[in-house]
Amino acid sequence: KSLTFLAFCLIVALVYFLLQNTDKQKYVLLAANFVFILTYSGTKAALALFIICVANFLIARKMEKAEKKKGWLAIGFICSIGVLLFFKFFTQTAEMLISVMSGRPADMFRIIVPVGISYYTLSLYAYLTDIYHKKYAAETDFGAFLVYVTYFPAIIEGPINMYKKLMPQIKARHAYDWDRMIRGLMRSL
Repeated sequence: KSLTFLAFCLIVALVYFLLQNTDKQKYVLLAANFVFILTYSGTKAALALFIICVANFLIARKMEKAEKKKGWLAIGFICSIGVLLFFKFFTQTAEMLISVMSGRPADMFRIIVPVGISYYTLSLYAYLTDIYHKKYAAETDFGAFLVYVTYFPAIIEGPINMYKKLMPQIKARHAYDWDRMIRGLMRSL
């Protein structure tokens, strides 16, 4: 699987830099993120993640304009943490109970947990907290927001990307630079 992942990353980098210095680069990353999520988690998990992103995007925008921001923060927290608890704990408990009660192997009832669900949850909550504390304005570009939340290179290993550091890089146009590519490869290796 490591070679498949490496090939995937190289293809994404190639397409990304073929579109150098254009606004389309973020859509290459967005497509790569969802291909990764769909491959490792499936359609239902990707749909759940998309819904969580839509909800948090809208909550942040409402919270920014609201007088009582704490209520919106609580809604965002419950939404994100609720999904995390569902996938991490409820599904496992339900699977165990069904297995015990039916006498069947637990594998038959397995619900696929979205890859990196803890990463998404913590990223979204950190983002909402920063909006709540007025560290910056709520994001208005939903595509860029989705790239930020679902950024596949950081999902499994981390770290949790901070909005203020990653978003400017997502929105910037990038040209191919051989020296930076070599430094990045050396760092990755």
